[in-house]
Amino acid sequence: MSDLRSKIRGPYRGKQPELGWSLHMTGGWQSQFERMCRWHDRLDGARPGDKIDFLYAFFENAFHLRDWLIDTGAVKSADVDHLFAESEVMRLCRDIANAHKHYSLMRPSQPMPFTELREYQPYGGGNLTDSQSLSVLSDGEKYDAFDLASRVRCAWEGFLKQAGLHE
Repeated sequence: MSDLRSKIRGPYRGKQPELGWSLHMTGGWQSQFERMCRWHDRLDGARPGDKIDFLYAFFENAFHLRDWLIDTGAVKSADVDHLFAESEVMRLCRDIANAHKHYSLMRPSQPMPFTELREYQPYGGGNLTDSQSLSVLSDGEKYDAFDLASRVRCAWEGFLKQAGLHE
C-alpha cells in the first residue's frame, strides 16, 4: 500500500488520463458552469429534502467552477481571486462548499464561521416549506439561503460576461 501511495502523491496537473482524455473533461469549464446552473435550476419545485441537497450541490459546483476556469486557462487565477476577495457572497459560497465537504474549515473566508439555520414561518411563505425557511448567518448578516445561491450564480455570470466568456 505504501508503494501505491508514493506513486500517486502530488497533483495530476499536467498529467494525462489513462486514455489521454476522460469524459468528465469534455466541455471544459463550460460543462462545469452548465452543471452549476442545472443544480440551481433544480431548486425550483423540489421537495424539501431534495431542495437542501440540491442547494449544497449547487454551492459545491459553484465553488469548483473556480478551479475549472483556472485549470483550463480560461481566466487568470488572480482574476478569480479578486472576485472572491471582493464578494462576500462568493466567500460564503466557498465556505459553505468546503464546510459540507470537510465538516470544519481550516482556512475560512469569513472572520467567523457561518451558521445555517431553519426558521419557523408561522404565517407561511417559507423558502423550504410553507412554514420553514433556510437561512445563513455570517458576519452579522442574515441571508436567505436560496437567494444567496441566486446571487452566487449572478456573480459568476457577471464575472464570465466581464471576461468575455458569457453572453
